[in-house]
Amino acid sequence: MSHDATDNVGYTIEYKEKRFTFATDLGFIGDEVAEHLTNADYMVIEANHDVQMLKQGSYPIHLKNRILSETGHLSNDQTGLFLAKSFNGKLQNIFLCHLSHHNNLPEIAYTTIQNHLEDNQIIVGKHVQLVTLDRLNPSELYIF
Repeated sequence: MSHDATDNVGYTIEYKEKRFTFATDLGFIGDEVAEHLTNADYMVIEANHDVQMLKQGSYPIHLKNRILSETGHLSNDQTGLFLAKSFNGKLQNIFLCHLSHHNNLPEIAYTTIQNHLEDNQIIVGKHVQLVTLDRLNPSELYIF
C-alpha cells in the first residue's frame, strides 16, 4: 500500500466467484492494487479529498504536501480517472470511503467520480452503482 502509515491495509475477498476489494490509504494506485481493483465485482475505494478544497483549506502546508504526495491519499480526481480507465464491465458497485471531513464533501466526491466515469461512457446507475459511504456512521446493509 502506498501510504506513509504502518496500519494501512487492503483486502480482496473472494466468495462464489465474486471479488470484493477494499483499498484505502493510497497515495497512488500501484500495479498490484490496480490488478485487485480491476478484477473486483465490488469495491470500497478511497476518495479522500478535493484538491482545491485541500489547497485552499486551513491545513498547514506540510500536511497538505503529505496528503498530496505519493504516500498520502487519493484525491477524487485520481480515483475517478483510475475507475474510468480500468472499468471492465464486471464491476457492479463502487463504494467511496475515507472522505476527508475538512477537504471533501460527499456530493463533490460522488459528482467528480460520476463525471470521470461518464466521460468514458460508463453511466452510473446503469453500468455501475456508485455510493458515497458516510464518514461517521455505519452504512446500510447491502446484499450481493
